[in-house]
Amino acid sequence: MKARSILMSAPMVRALLDGRKTQTRRVVKGEALRWLDTDFGAGFVALRENKLCPYGVPGDLLWVRETWQFSPQKYCSCPQGSEPTPCDDWSEGTGCRSNRSGVDYRVDGLRQFPWRPSIFMPRPASRLTLEITEVRVEGLQQISEVDAIAEGIEGDGHGTWKCYARDASQTHWAAPREIYRTLWTSINGPGSWEANPWVWALTFKVHKANVDTILGASA
Repeated sequence: MKARSILMSAPMVRALLDGRKTQTRRVVKGEALRWLDTDFGAGFVALRENKLCPYGVPGDLLWVRETWQFSPQKYCSCPQGSEPTPCDDWSEGTGCRSNRSGVDYRVDGLRQFPWRPSIFMPRPASRLTLEITEVRVEGLQQISEVDAIAEGIEGDGHGTWKCYARDASQTHWAAPREIYRTLWTSINGPGSWEANPWVWALTFKVHKANVDTILGASA
């Protein structure tokens, strides 16, 4: 069992927390992409058996990186003086050391500033772990209505689905596959759906726990 990190946008983190998301799709790149147009050779076999997937194979873990920040703390430790000192980011550069250990997450609606980008989240700060159960290679537009729902799109509970848009005034309701197309384009840019790239389609089980807690429990 291997553990790797994976970036998730705020809407997708919310979908994971709400139990709506059990799949994600990522564009195939590198060596795997070069073998997709062939039907022979060791490279094709490795691709078919998911051995070239950079996200892992069934049974592997992905720890989620999301926008975050250390929890606010009133005081920190400084080498000079015996009194507690107000701990701001600037004071850490003068020899003071923050004792902050708690973590806040932007998707929870907190008003902390500045937030730290997900790419800089350290492993101990992650609170979500994805256990891979299936890996497929397919064209992006092959996604089914069922799989589009598994990608975490938001429904009203009565068979209609909410569109993701950067401009809230553009929100509307449509079929799951159309909604996923809008979501993909909002993340990957104009023309990204029409390009119909090869993607890794990952199915997973969500654990609301740090990856090292899960690894420790399975040891």
